[in-house]
Amino acid sequence: MIKLIILTHGSLSEALYETATKIVGEQEGILRFSSLNLGPADMFKLLREAVLQNDHHETIIAVDLKGGNTWNIACKLAHENDNVRVVSGVNLGMIFSFSTKRKENNLDGLVDVLVQDGHRHIDKYVPKPGGV
Repeated sequence: MIKLIILTHGSLSEALYETATKIVGEQEGILRFSSLNLGPADMFKLLREAVLQNDHHETIIAVDLKGGNTWNIACKLAHENDNVRVVSGVNLGMIFSFSTKRKENNLDGLVDVLVQDGHRHIDKYVPKPGGV
């Protein structure tokens, strides 16, 4: 089974997980971590242990910000492990898609789905002058 690690700054990972489970129910194989109070070496060690547990399951690490410490450390771990992929810009749409589509996709296919569905949930609304 593919697992998901949500790795964010502050308490975002926990808030995303709690919100998602209120909508789609409890999900097996989703871990969440915060970079709060962790240096890069400690964060890498924590992630590495999470990836290596349970016989090296395929893992997607979803981070909040590309280019930040969470991204850099997750990418370093993915570089060292063939069964790890990283996506940035984690949002509820990605978590919903992971929860509902992970059984029908392989690792790389699921990564593509998460990125596509994550983008699909980003949009804008600009009201027209004078009403709708």
